[in-house]
Amino acid sequence: MNRGSNTEWPMAGAPTEEHTLFTTRGASTGEGAGLFAVSQRPALLVQRGPTVGDWFPFPEDADSIEVGRGEVATFQVKDASVSRCHARFTLVRHEAAPLEVFVEDLGSTNGTRVGGEMAEGKVKIADGDLIRIGDVVLRFRLMDSADVAFQEDISRQVRNARKDTLTRLYSRRYMDEQLPGLMKAHRRNKQVMSLLIIDLDHFKAINDNHGHLVGDEVLWRVAESVRATVRTADSAVRYGGEEFCVILPGTDRPEAARVGERLREAVGKLNLDSLSPGLTVTASIGVAALEEEEELHEWLQRADLALYAAKHAGRNQVRIAPPTAPTDPQERTDPTPVVETLQRPTVQVKKNKKK
Repeated sequence: MNRGSNTEWPMAGAPTEEHTLFTTRGASTGEGAGLFAVSQRPALLVQRGPTVGDWFPFPEDADSIEVGRGEVATFQVKDASVSRCHARFTLVRHEAAPLEVFVEDLGSTNGTRVGGEMAEGKVKIADGDLIRIGDVVLRFRLMDSADVAFQEDISRQVRNARKDTLTRLYSRRYMDEQLPGLMKAHRRNKQVMSLLIIDLDHFKAINDNHGHLVGDEVLWRVAESVRATVRTADSAVRYGGEEFCVILPGTDRPEAARVGERLREAVGKLNLDSLSPGLTVTASIGVAALEEEEELHEWLQRADLALYAAKHAGRNQVRIAPPTAPTDPQERTDPTPVVETLQRPTVQVKKNKKK
């Protein structure tokens, strides 16, 4: 299952938006910005799902909005149980009567429920109603200005708690908390999933020769490049130190390798002359697709072995972990048999001889 040939990938350096597991398109996120002209603003609050506490304020003057996993959804929900175009909310305004809001399912795989009942056709909803799309539960709210200000403050605190303070990517802790549930959802819905582990080559030399302030700026610019290169459906993580991780929902091994190659090229093209003339940075990347029965630590270990192979082979390249990690502990010390390169798709296993 590929991500789709019609997907447009932004180039490094393009304007970026904050990536969260839930993305709002067309809604202003500034404090107090974009409020409805009427006294009540429709919004959806996440009651259960990958990011409890997020909220979706409806864009100003919207007549309808769509919720789904796809790139074109007004409110993008990055959960495998949610269809690409899952549900539509329609707003009907009256001059002398309260705003009316209806929800309808768009032929989703797992359906849309209102108050526990499956939605058939357009269903009118009221303030406080619970709407379930797949496994994600949203609460519909009509919010006054005080509600909006309060929710913005709460959501800002929640978002900040998830992010690495330097790069503003997801934190390792947040990934460890959320990724197991995402893995289960993809398996339950029979969807592929991959991840990349990215390590900056010789980064210690940058810190030693140019100072930690320059090193921090390099990390920030690499994070910006990663954000600009991956899709909004993907999640980028500060994995630790100079390592990054990118979660790729709905992405198989070959496509994940192509994403890794785009990222490698984007990092290598960063212009760092303003920090120090002639300064460059490259990245080695390990790729692994999620296997049917493996645990999170096994998945990460296979990606890490592929990364080690890229380092061992000369750095600044992408290596792909095969479907199954070797069981012989002795083989784990040699990275060559456990990976395949983009140019050499066939894995050749070299057995260690016992003396």
